[in-house]
Amino acid sequence: MRKFLLALVALFFTLPAAAEVAHWTCSNDQTVMYLIVDAADGKFILFDNDGVFLGNSTFVETKTDKGTNFFYATIGGTAIGAMKVDATTLVLAITAKDQAVTKFECN
Repeated sequence: MRKFLLALVALFFTLPAAAEVAHWTCSNDQTVMYLIVDAADGKFILFDNDGVFLGNSTFVETKTDKGTNFFYATIGGTAIGAMKVDATTLVLAITAKDQAVTKFECN
């Protein structure tokens, strides 16, 4: 019983993991998606407008040849790129092997 109480007290004094979660609503002329990103480690989850899980991965930060920061990830054969325009706007681009790039604006 003493071990249980010590473990319980220790649990109350442990700090939770820090997460910087951002929620984005992304849309274009055809559809709406929801993007949830943990900015602390770059992990993200995508859902469609019906709440159906589309995929998850981890963004990697890189730069264009002109020095502009952007993030990219791959899920299977799909490539996802994201670039923050300002504090409230994000551009999300998705492409697959045989499909053209689909662009979403996220707020």
